[in-house]
Amino acid sequence: MEPQLGVEMNWRLSRGVKPDKCIGCPRFARGVGFCPPDGPEDANIVAVGKGPGPVEGRLGRPYTGGAGRLLDNLLIRAGLSRQKLVLTNLVKCAGPDPTGVEIEFCMNQYFADEIAHIKGLIAEGKPACLVAIGGPPAKVLGGVDKIKHERGTIRNFLGIPVVLTLEPAGLLWSKGEAKNT
Repeated sequence: MEPQLGVEMNWRLSRGVKPDKCIGCPRFARGVGFCPPDGPEDANIVAVGKGPGPVEGRLGRPYTGGAGRLLDNLLIRAGLSRQKLVLTNLVKCAGPDPTGVEIEFCMNQYFADEIAHIKGLIAEGKPACLVAIGGPPAKVLGGVDKIKHERGTIRNFLGIPVVLTLEPAGLLWSKGEAKNT
């Protein structure tokens, strides 16, 4: 099964990503949709979500559904754009909330390359960071159990600054929060 890559996907890791590394993962076995990282090769920000939703799984591109539209608007308000960062997820296949086993499997197969990219930028003296989008990435990358009280704080993951933020999909579910973003 070949990944369905997004039209604008050009990050160096995306070109070489093949889901054959996923053999043995229960999430991939469900065959819901493979979604590799998306963004420019020279990006110095890697935003990490929990996992792709059904739209993202079908299109093979992170944050392309309703949460993606909200994320785009939030990025614009922050003076950024999706063209300036890499969007990825802890797990690369769409489905329900990932289990710890699925997160560990996918991180071992793919995330090490994404971390190496950021560490390389830092070594070159370029500003670089990770952005943990939502609870599971905040826990894995920032050691935080309750993201709501820690959003906006900076943690450290293997020597890389990690900015903690809320998941856009969560903002869509909580009307009061969405109005105050």
